[in-house]
Amino acid sequence: SLPGESGVLLSFSRCLSAGLACCYQAIQFRAIDGPLQNATRLVVFSFNQEHLDVASKIDSSLIHEGTGDADDGLTEEVKKLLDLAIQNLIERMLHSEGYITLGTWFARPDPSTESLFLYG
Repeated sequence: SLPGESGVLLSFSRCLSAGLACCYQAIQFRAIDGPLQNATRLVVFSFNQEHLDVASKIDSSLIHEGTGDADDGLTEEVKKLLDLAIQNLIERMLHSEGYITLGTWFARPDPSTESLFLYG
């Protein structure tokens, strides 16, 4: 378990439930004159004014690292994180619509064969 991971996962769950595009990643950083350390970073993307209340979704144990905007373009790292955040939103929507995950694919079970999946 990485430092701050439980706060990140709790905040990730809250943001995703609120419909915010977000993702988390394991990172390494070096404090000033210190050893290399591991941590987990939560990244939240907000696209309009109604999503600006992100602070209420973030666990108080997390440290706010910064805020940015896309006016000057996006770095490759941010593009990858945005892609992952959008995939998370799509996956959540599909699961809420009754789809199941089969590896990297999604499938909607046929209700007429639902009894085939019940054991016991």
